[in-house]
Amino acid sequence: MEQPRCELCGGLTFRTVKPVDQRRIVRCLGCGLYFQHPRPTLREAEEFYRGHYFQSESEIFHGYEDYSALAKPIRKLARRKLFFMGRTLAPADLLDVGAAYGLFLDEARKAGWRPEGVEISPEAAAVARRLTGLPVHVGALESLPLEPGRFDAVTCWDVIEHATDVKVFLRAVRSVMKPGGWLFITVPNAASGLAQLMGSRWFGFAKLEHIYYFSPGTLKRALETVGLRFLSWRPWPWACTVDYVARRLGYYSPLCARTARAVAAWMGIRDSQVDFPWIDILVVARRPNGEGDKDFLPNGDKKVE
Repeated sequence: MEQPRCELCGGLTFRTVKPVDQRRIVRCLGCGLYFQHPRPTLREAEEFYRGHYFQSESEIFHGYEDYSALAKPIRKLARRKLFFMGRTLAPADLLDVGAAYGLFLDEARKAGWRPEGVEISPEAAAVARRLTGLPVHVGALESLPLEPGRFDAVTCWDVIEHATDVKVFLRAVRSVMKPGGWLFITVPNAASGLAQLMGSRWFGFAKLEHIYYFSPGTLKRALETVGLRFLSWRPWPWACTVDYVARRLGYYSPLCARTARAVAAWMGIRDSQVDFPWIDILVVARRPNGEGDKDFLPNGDKKVE
């Protein structure tokens, strides 16, 4: 296997964290970026999301057992995201990258935004179009001929960690943003206390489709490398059901997962919605317009120096 090179700092010194399928997760000792090596190609990634990604028989390691079952908590969290975004700018032209079944698009439209989506899975894009009647472009963002400078805001909810080349992906994001446009990102936090405690057994490292594993610092560096200004970050929950969390325990112990699911069913709370903390961060960034942009830093957000 060829020696990896860090995309962010060019470093050649790494520590292997764990094997993943036919690859391995490594950590750059220069800047701290975690990533898979070798990275899959864009064509391999496009094939990966075809078929049963959103209705997977191996959802602990690949996709979702039934994405539709998470519709209520995803919509709830979408409304919370839109409220947060509304503190920054009025509803405008919005591109949601990684639109999945279009649940966020639908909530954005209801809130007065003019949204479009990008979705790499043809099957999921078809569902999103049927649900919303909105434009949903099929393919990886970096391969689509979208109009440059078109959107006032771009959202990437748990998407950037799936990119096959993060700088190419972020350049495509920057291209479709208007000068002065806003970028909102959620991503699992590889520097969280839970991730540090779990080490190589952190659940974020289990998903085969995760190619990068960011901290606030490494994501800031990636954004600034392509000319986007990192403004702030804050912890952000993942909305799911009790049953979803119980199934995820199968990564650590199938017996614990079965027991937790049985107890949740006995208590009648399997479909109850929960905001699961300690996983994601929400990052705010902008495309500079050269006219003295003002930084947006809501109470509770944090800068990375």
